[in-house]
Amino acid sequence: MSKVKIPKHTEQVLPQVENLLKSWTLISLLICSFFLTQISMENIDKTWVSNSVYLYLSWFIKGILILVLGTFNTILIMGLGILGHEGTHWTLFKNRFLNDFWGGILWALSLLPYYDFRDFHFTHHRCTHYQGVDPEEPMNNHPLWFALTLGPLMGLMNRYKIVLSHLVSQSAKERGEAWKDVGFLTLAIVFYFYLIPLLGISIWFTVIPTFVILPTVFALRNIGEHHSIPEQGQQTLTQGTQKVDSWMVMTHPLIDWLWSHINYHQVHHRYPHLSHKYLPEIFEATKAEQSYLVINGYWQIILHALTSDYYGSQEDIEPYFLSK
Repeated sequence: MSKVKIPKHTEQVLPQVENLLKSWTLISLLICSFFLTQISMENIDKTWVSNSVYLYLSWFIKGILILVLGTFNTILIMGLGILGHEGTHWTLFKNRFLNDFWGGILWALSLLPYYDFRDFHFTHHRCTHYQGVDPEEPMNNHPLWFALTLGPLMGLMNRYKIVLSHLVSQSAKERGEAWKDVGFLTLAIVFYFYLIPLLGISIWFTVIPTFVILPTVFALRNIGEHHSIPEQGQQTLTQGTQKVDSWMVMTHPLIDWLWSHINYHQVHHRYPHLSHKYLPEIFEATKAEQSYLVINGYWQIILHALTSDYYGSQEDIEPYFLSK
């Protein structure tokens, strides 16, 4: 094992200011993108719709703009959700109240319940890629087309059903957390469906298309976590003494920053108590001694997933072990 000292949860220095500034930067960029979409739609209408010859062309250009900017918005929203994921592991802020309050808001901006996700996610960490036990399996263990379209919606509906059941739970803790989740989600709904229109922005060009696109873009990124890796109980150790359950997706530094190094997923699963800022340096310090599956870019992992199942074979992953 590596001689590198892995800090304990209480020993690490959390990037609290960076986390706060990044979250506000992403929210600001999201609002600016909504404004840009609205202004673009209005300008196209003024310039083109008055001329019937160009009417259909204007619809086509509008559609392309909405698709491109909507996809950009989903990338920003996932960045907010991944910062919320930091809150789930208590690595967003040192203060627990501030960590859970701001983490809950960030998660809700992805329309996901924060406290329910923590229970779900910690179970996922304990049972990663064990068939029949890992709670992520029901939305991922399908043909790729299903996992990219209906899988995320299935997972979201399951989360909402659990929150609703917890609202009337006999457990005061479950009831309290469920009502907090409802509060966070209400704030997100007010932001998207009241404050954004109050700024003169049409939700039909901005918010609605963004959330139509979001599940598929989320699923495309999610493939880069565990897809194609053999079920843990079936995995053989041919490359070292450690099993692997997650990918390391090497991507552009801007994506590393936007998505808070979540692409260093194997490091995160081995050291889930660590802030995202430690993940790249831990990888560099341990890659000569620990087993890692490394692939270059999300498009490469998507192409790889086209020819393998969610629970892949040892042959599927063998070429991607980092040489020691």
